Parts: sequence; structure tokens; C-alpha cells
Amino acid sequence: MKCLTPLLLLPLLAVSARGGEPEPPAPTNAVPLVTLTDFKLTGDLTNGQAVFTLTTTARVERSKGATLELLSGAVALADVNAHPQWRLRAEPNRFVLAFDRSGEFPIRVQFHAAVRETDQWKTVEFSVAPAAVQPVVLRGLAADTQFEFTGAARPEPKDAAFVSFLPATGRVKLSWKEARPEVEGKLFFAAEMLSQVSVSPGLMRQVALLDLKVMQGELPGVALLLRGAGEVTRVQGDQVLAWRLEPGPGAGERRLREVLDTHAFTGPPLPREIELDPQHPVASYLRQTPATDAYPGGNGEGFWQLPMPLHAALDHRPTDLVFYDGEGYAVVRDCLRGRGLRHVLLLGYATDMCVKTTT
Repeated sequence: MKCLTPLLLLPLLAVSARGGEPEPPAPTNAVPLVTLTDFKLTGDLTNGQAVFTLTTTARVERSKGATLELLSGAVALADVNAHPQWRLRAEPNRFVLAFDRSGEFPIRVQFHAAVRETDQWKTVEFSVAPAAVQPVVLRGLAADTQFEFTGAARPEPKDAAFVSFLPATGRVKLSWKEARPEVEGKLFFAAEMLSQVSVSPGLMRQVALLDLKVMQGELPGVALLLRGAGEVTRVQGDQVLAWRLEPGPGAGERRLREVLDTHAFTGPPLPREIELDPQHPVASYLRQTPATDAYPGGNGEGFWQLPMPLHAALDHRPTDLVFYDGEGYAVVRDCLRGRGLRHVLLLGYATDMCVKTTT
């Protein structure tokens, strides 16, 4: 017994040397009892509400089953897919998945998250069970929506939605704010005109230079009030699309109205791919490419309601007649017959732009 005494004191001395604390156990690599794969969280944030749908696959390793905290925070369960081997248990401020055995189980849960609003920012905050990769898709928001996503990647636009990834902890603290729509301001412009008058025997010629500076808004046209007899022979300008004379408000007055180049001459895009009929390829091509036709949308809606422009290099008078091809030959024929004209001399005719059978 005396020989055993020193041996019994050795561990006591070792414990005393460490301050009375036992040695820590050897580290072990614990395997999670439940892991989530194919994780995806989709949120519908329409009309200030937040409805989320969580889909994933739960893999349970333990033969006797296991539990997993799936959701926690200010959420309310809306729908869950039923399964005989697992159930979703509601506990204070959280929802727990309980599995009866091992295996792989598809999970689909829909829930509402509480939305609080501060200074036009809407915020939701809750947590989901962590997984290896946790993509989140946000729908129902405008393209210019601003985000604050704590600990997560900035949502990026993709296919009419926003895509991001949750942090490794599974915590969701998302704030968003819709950008204010840009409102076109009232028209604010300045106008300056320089007039030059030259007089010769029996004729007075006046040239007016009008300088317009638009600081805000859009100026679709300009109207000038003309008093007295006279003839407007030419209106020029880089932004002048067309012009016309209208009766003025008073006797002996006329109104010169200039239509500025503010029309959007943009038609719908051509289709990327078309399938042609082998028997009638041309006809099927024209049917599938309306943007190449002279229909109202080809040059933007409202194009055919614009005044017909004339090139500034052409001298014209108010008594001149202009015909458009789309009006048909009958209009030209009846006009010539009514004036007793039988011969027409064409000048400056662009033969390369017309089909020969129309001449």
C-alpha cells in the first residue's frame, strides 16, 4: 500500500498545477443530424407585403430521426406540404421540423414576414436554417428599387426579379425602397429674335432669326403671330420638322406654326428569329416583320398625323400641291383633270427609290 501512495498523488498534483480545471476533451468533427440541399427562397414583395416561399430537401442522417429549427423571427406560417414522416412544430418565435426517421424529404413552406416601414424604407427580418448555398429571389419590385441587405450580396436584377444569396448564418435582414418617379418639370425656355429687313423697288424682304434655349421641359413646337399681307417663303432650322400657316385669332392675322423635331421616330424591334414558309418565303417574311412596312407603328405612333415635311432646299408656295404615294394615283389624276392638265414634267425625281411600274 505504501508503494501505491505516490501513484495516487500524481493525478492530484497535475490537477492542482492546472488550477483545478480538467483537461478539455479531444476535438471531434460532429456531423449535423439534418442538412439542407437544393435550397431556394423566393419572396413576393408586391403592394408592401412580404410573402416568402422556401423550398429545400432535408437529409436526415440519424435513423431515429432528428429536429431542425427551420424558421424564426416575426413570421406567420401560410402553407406547408404535408408528409407522414415529418411535421412542422410551432414553438415560441420559431418553427421546428421534426423527423421520425432518416432519409431525404422535400420541404416546401410558405410564410408571411412582418414588414415595418421607416422613412420610406420597408424592412423584414427573420432567420432560416443555414445551408451550403442559399439563393434568394425577390419579385414584385420596380427595376430602380434601392436595397440594404445586411451581410448578404447586393441583389442584382435578373429576369424581372432580383437575385442574391443569404449569409452563412441564414439571417435575413432586408430593407428596400422604391425610387421616386422622375417628373418632367414645367417648360422653361428663353427666346431671342433678330430681324433683318431689306427694301427694293416694289419688294420688301424680311428675315427673322429665332434662337430658342430650352432649360427645362420639352418644347414640341413654336407659333408666331404674323400681321399684315405677305408670303412666308421658307422656314429653316436643324430642329424644324415641318411648318404650316393657320388662320390667326384676329382679322388679317395668320399664325406660323413650326413643329420641332420632338417626335420619337422609333418603331418596334425586328424579331430575332423567324421561320419562313418554303412555298411563300417573301410573303411569310413580310407578315412576320411589320416594322419594315409603312404601318403607323413603323416610325412611332402618331407619325402619320405629323405635317408632311419638305426639304429646305425646295422653294414652295402656299398654292403648291403635295401628294403622298399612299393616297393613290386617283387623287393625282382627278387633280390634273380638274385643272385641264395633260402633260407633267418631273424634276428631281428619285427614280432609284420607286418601282418602275408606278411611273
